[in-house]
Amino acid sequence: MRLTYLDILEQCFHDKFRGYNKQEVDTFLHLVADDFKSMAEDLKEKDRQIDFKIEEIKKQKESLQELSLREPDTRIPPDVEEELRALRKELEEKDLLIQEMKKTDESRSNG
Repeated sequence: MRLTYLDILEQCFHDKFRGYNKQEVDTFLHLVADDFKSMAEDLKEKDRQIDFKIEEIKKQKESLQELSLREPDTRIPPDVEEELRALRKELEEKDLLIQEMKKTDESRSNG
């Protein structure tokens, strides 16, 4: 079961003789819950950013594929060819970055 912000806030503990100070426990749980909520929101935002980047990369790949499907006798000017190489390299770097971000997010949500 994954914990939520409300799970932490609504957690109740039974009183025992010589137990913990209820006020201190409640205060601490509120701090934990606030941090948990903040991290969950950050994770959602990063997921949105990753999805946006993935769509951006897909569009760039489609554009590159369209350019590469031109007729063989159609020559691409050298400066455009160089720009295409740079774009391909950038796409590969972005792909790697996205994969790393997803691994980090997965390890945070599993850990």
